[in-house]
Amino acid sequence: MAAGRLLGGCGFALLLWLYVLATGLPDTATAAHWPVAWVGLDALEAAGLIAVGVLAAAAAMALGAELPLAALCVWLALRAPGRPRRHSSPS
Repeated sequence: MAAGRLLGGCGFALLLWLYVLATGLPDTATAAHWPVAWVGLDALEAAGLIAVGVLAAAAAMALGAELPLAALCVWLALRAPGRPRRHSSPS
């Protein structure tokens, strides 16, 4: 879960960097729409980092909490009183 938080934090830090790029890049360059190109690239990087961070935290929660609880619920349901049990028939 720490890796997910780290990646998410990096993604949000890139959002601040986007502001710096959008306001600080020179208007004149050899490429047309130079600021838009860099801001677009970094926006996609930020979105990717945030998504990976969120999905990593979700996977950790599923593996560490939700699946074990689901297994416990199945085990309890199978052992519930009043549930018909299989008996071996005498031969």
